[in-house]
Amino acid sequence: MTTRTKVVFFLIVGFAATLVAGILGLERLLGVTVPTRSGAAVTITVAVAPELEMWAQEAARDFNATHRPTTVNIVTLKGLNATQTLDLSKGESLPDAWIAEADFVRQMARGVPYEANGPSVAQASLVWVEVAGRNKLTAPADWPAVHEAAVNNPQFRAALPSPSNSVIGVAAYLSALAAFHNNPALSPEMVSADFQTWMEEILVAVPEQTRAPLDQLSRTPPSVDVGLLLEDELTNLNLSQFNRQSPAFNVVFNFPYLIRQGGGVVADETEAEAHRQAAARFLDFLLEAGQQNRLPNYGLRPAGRDVSGQTVQADGPTAERIWSQYR
Repeated sequence: MTTRTKVVFFLIVGFAATLVAGILGLERLLGVTVPTRSGAAVTITVAVAPELEMWAQEAARDFNATHRPTTVNIVTLKGLNATQTLDLSKGESLPDAWIAEADFVRQMARGVPYEANGPSVAQASLVWVEVAGRNKLTAPADWPAVHEAAVNNPQFRAALPSPSNSVIGVAAYLSALAAFHNNPALSPEMVSADFQTWMEEILVAVPEQTRAPLDQLSRTPPSVDVGLLLEDELTNLNLSQFNRQSPAFNVVFNFPYLIRQGGGVVADETEAEAHRQAAARFLDFLLEAGQQNRLPNYGLRPAGRDVSGQTVQADGPTAERIWSQYR
């Protein structure tokens, strides 16, 4: 190889290296993925329930690093805000996929353009926690024991999430509804006057009803005797001072993955299909063992695991009846 040939060769190599570095730098600077010969760049947005945010953010980083030219952006969406946030009349860009807290949450958000059913990507359920040593319950913590203590012990205090501002609160009252009727299959008509009276007898023992149970249980010492939480919140407590018990009628947060079916700002059907395919690839990635095995780090269970107690069968109309009655 002549000296001139060597110079040309190294100039070409240097130019190529500079070009690659420039592309990578542009991607980092603009937060976009430059199209490659393997296919057009696709950037999708996935809205996730707050309980999944940290897990999903980490999964998206892993996915984006290994699945170019697709990029996933994660945003959070509380289920009770879904109807307003996903309102088509606003003309705003809708997420390409939505991971709701539970099936009944999807049913509460009527009219949004997401598939009716989707596979679960994680699980969590309600958990009673009783302050060790208080001995104010005559039976393991559950709705009947809490009701008895609330009626018979003026000093008894319980912390329950409010259905007016949280999906966890709606789930808690659905569990209470099932316990009152001793029936896991719920309907709106079961939110009867008798149930409301029974529930009011419990609520007299609930101080500061607008506060989250975690706030009252994490105090030193706790300001209540018993509380109801979602499993992922247990990671924020000193569990050595609590006894735990699953409700006999448990509401499972199954976190269904729902892909958008039309709507939004993607008008071109070819582009819309590319977004749906990208959302489906991210779903497959979340269901891989590597991502599922990280869920316990965030107080969650892998999808499809058994949950203690009878699973409450709640639909959107029943959840809405609870929400409207107690908001």
